[in-house]
Amino acid sequence: MVTKVVSKIPMRFFGTVPRPLKNTQLFKSQSTTRLRVEKLGLDSLQYVANSELFKRLEPILLKDELSIMASGIVNVAKVVSRPVINHFCKSTLKDIEHLNSQVASDIVATNLSEHIHSTKQGEENKETLMQDLESSIQYFAVKPSAVCRQSVLEGANLSHPEQVDMRMYYSQLIRMAEKKGKTIVLDAEGRQIKSAYDELVHNILSQKLSPIFTIQASYRDALETLHHYHEWAKDYDVNLEFKLVKGAYVGHDQTNSETASMTCQTFDETHTQYLKLIEASLNLGHRPIIASHNDEILDIAEKESLATGNLLGLEVRHSTLTVAPYGDFNDAFHWTLRRMDSGVDGTRKRSNAIKKEIANR
Repeated sequence: MVTKVVSKIPMRFFGTVPRPLKNTQLFKSQSTTRLRVEKLGLDSLQYVANSELFKRLEPILLKDELSIMASGIVNVAKVVSRPVINHFCKSTLKDIEHLNSQVASDIVATNLSEHIHSTKQGEENKETLMQDLESSIQYFAVKPSAVCRQSVLEGANLSHPEQVDMRMYYSQLIRMAEKKGKTIVLDAEGRQIKSAYDELVHNILSQKLSPIFTIQASYRDALETLHHYHEWAKDYDVNLEFKLVKGAYVGHDQTNSETASMTCQTFDETHTQYLKLIEASLNLGHRPIIASHNDEILDIAEKESLATGNLLGLEVRHSTLTVAPYGDFNDAFHWTLRRMDSGVDGTRKRSNAIKKEIANR
């Protein structure tokens, strides 16, 4: 399903500037200035993501009800950080649609409304996700926590009415998307709801539906998960499509007392697991989408002609799919900082690539 876009003509990441221009003209050129601003934003955001100040401010920024002083802090944060946040996240789906003409890869629209705490939020998101299918976007990433309360997903009762309703809804959404020639990507969640996620995968495959699932290399039982999905797809005679990722909530899963023992604790452990997943996937006859910024992994993807995925604003090589999130400021701010924290490798490479391009000019 995804491999059809691999043949797209790669797009240069950086605009070209005539070499004969003088240094002063180079500095003033619009494209070079944009690169300098982007690099400054990347470096600054990465610094903030790892700072002690952000750890103290983050809980304040994400609160719904704030004091007058806290509201002032939030408003200042919005003004200062919005240009950088907008580099990685957009406000609306319309903004995402405009990206279609600007990138060579296919866009995966990701609604940042997740981890809901009320059934009302869930019902609103269900309606929104259905409406989004009417847009020109071909790929949509969704999460169980966008339509089912986090507390219910973390519970052991897989037959809870809200979980049952969530599975029924996503089956309906996937069918609707397939009728429109579009694809749903079932995105990664935290380790605490893996049982609910796996049950959703099994339920979808049993109905012979074929969205794109997600397998996280940061889970120590990731290979076992791959084999489970493979056997389910084989039993129901349905094509299995999935992407391999490092992990969506690695930091939280590594430190949480309930999930730490089930989560890889070092980069090397996760990296080794990722390589094993690629090998096992190919041996089982699957063609996984490779979502990574790691050079060794991307070299393997290129050698095996596998589809690849990058995050908007962190492209370091041509990719098949570009994940483009959208949502309000609080969701976008939180998402961006989490990605900067877990995706430090990609952030650094993008910054270094820009630095090299500016130096060449």
